[in-house]
Amino acid sequence: MITLAARWNRGKGRKVYHRVMRRGMKVHRSVKTRMLARGMEGEDRPYMPKVRCVIDGEARRLTREEWLADDPEFFEWVS
Repeated sequence: MITLAARWNRGKGRKVYHRVMRRGMKVHRSVKTRMLARGMEGEDRPYMPKVRCVIDGEARRLTREEWLADDPEFFEWVS
């Protein structure tokens, strides 16, 4: 008998732990494209990733300025 369990994140962001941040978090370029695109009809704000990064021992979301920085401190854009 095989049991399959479905898991959803229910709209919550993932936590990215310190050891991953030290190695360098990689973020797909489509995330940046989505952030720069206009909001969809009916949305009043632009897209913001919900990932929570553990920085200085505290889990927090990056600001829009941190995401769109020319030389990001906490991650790198990848194809």
